[in-house]
Amino acid sequence: MNFEKLAGEIGFEKEEYMELIGLFISTTADDIGKLMTAINKGDFNTAERAAHSIKGASSSLGLTEIANEAKKIEYAAKECHGELTELSAVELETHLNIIIEHFKTCK
Repeated sequence: MNFEKLAGEIGFEKEEYMELIGLFISTTADDIGKLMTAINKGDFNTAERAAHSIKGASSSLGLTEIANEAKKIEYAAKECHGELTELSAVELETHLNIIIEHFKTCK
């Protein structure tokens, strides 16, 4: 993952972008926790809102894999499709973990 390239694509210096990525990681980790709890409870409205939040934040940072996965969750939750929502949430968490690992190596 090339954070410098992503930063340039949205008009930030790498240092500024890395600060935003750090905030994104902590916020998204919390949102994924809320998302998983909501899925386990069958609370698709909360799951949809959490996915929408993740989608917006990741889109604004150019993190298209996460944005696309969050979009899948948002639509699956809207349709109350528990299995698809859960599978996509696991995939979303995997993408976030990849970003976390890259973030750690760039610090």
